[in-house]
Amino acid sequence: LGVLMAATMVDMYVPLFGQRLAHLTPVAAGFFAAVLSVGWTVGEILSASLHRRRAISRTVAVAPLVMAVGLAAGALLIRGGMAAPLVVLWALALLVAGAGIGIAWPHLSAWAMGSVDDPAEGPAAAAAINTVQLICGAFGAGLAGVVVNLSETGGAAAAKWLFAVFAVLAAAGTVASFRSRSRR
Repeated sequence: LGVLMAATMVDMYVPLFGQRLAHLTPVAAGFFAAVLSVGWTVGEILSASLHRRRAISRTVAVAPLVMAVGLAAGALLIRGGMAAPLVVLWALALLVAGAGIGIAWPHLSAWAMGSVDDPAEGPAAAAAINTVQLICGAFGAGLAGVVVNLSETGGAAAAKWLFAVFAVLAAAGTVASFRSRSRR
């Protein structure tokens, strides 16, 4: 849950890179940043319809890997002076990254709320989900700022590093995800 949430913070810099590298207008670059959120939403809607425990468990286990693939594709695709076909592929990569968190989120949330033995602790578990989301989002935002600011120009090299670092972060979540699957 935390790793997936932190990895979504790559999205903070999509409007900047969209303007600088893909030459999108500020409005288009701003809307472009919503592509990851669209992937998250679509992934969550599709995944929420799963009912078999085994399918849910597998879906949650591969979710960080799906996100890592989308972010890695973003790192490979992004460059200065991106032509329209590359911009479309970059959008698809962001869509896949968002779908990665979306397919896991409803199940992780339900597991967290259902993991308490005392029904009176349910509200605390629900609040913990939001707390984890906020803390990990802040960590991811800070990490994104550090990675982008390591570059003096904030150009293609910074974008590649940002997407690559966050792809590794999401991939690391795969280990935890598969370990939690074996415990379920």
